[in-house]
Amino acid sequence: MNRIVEATAELISRHGLSATTLDDVVAASGTSKGQVFHYFPGGKDELLLAVAQYEADRVHVGMDERMPELSSWSAWSQWRDQLVGEYDMHGNDCPMTTLVVDLHRAGPGARALIAETAARLQSRIRTGIHQMQAEGLVGAHVDADAIAHSLVAGIHGATLLQLATGADSHIGSVIDTAVEQLKGTASQRTAVHPT
Repeated sequence: MNRIVEATAELISRHGLSATTLDDVVAASGTSKGQVFHYFPGGKDELLLAVAQYEADRVHVGMDERMPELSSWSAWSQWRDQLVGEYDMHGNDCPMTTLVVDLHRAGPGARALIAETAARLQSRIRTGIHQMQAEGLVGAHVDADAIAHSLVAGIHGATLLQLATGADSHIGSVIDTAVEQLKGTASQRTAVHPT
């Protein structure tokens, strides 16, 4: 079963979901259609959901192993460089790219996994901002949820631009802009409105 899922994931990352056929999966995994339907009786939809789970798990492992706690500016810089480096190195093979670009079309189960993965990243960003607010490095008035949502959306948009254009500056620029905005909030005071 794992061999089928991994082969399908690799085919989708290389050729896209629409260009990946069951015959391709059978050839790449060295299995038969009978074996595919044995493990995935629901057919292609069930297989794609398993691939989405596989890619989501890869993203989660990557976050757990490589993403620092975003509780200092040096940690943000480390995360930025690590993320840019991963996208430069892996491109279409990046599991998050496969999830967002191709597997969102695989049905509600896959979309739920993508939403969960995005929420985990947002949570890490939000937690880091809260820690930095507690230390006075980020203004207390900053909406950490809004920053986390916009950063995740910006990173995914930048990923699509990078894939489409080959330019490698978009992801770094998204994080750099957010960091500069956050740094500028430390000295700001929440406006006091007369009642």
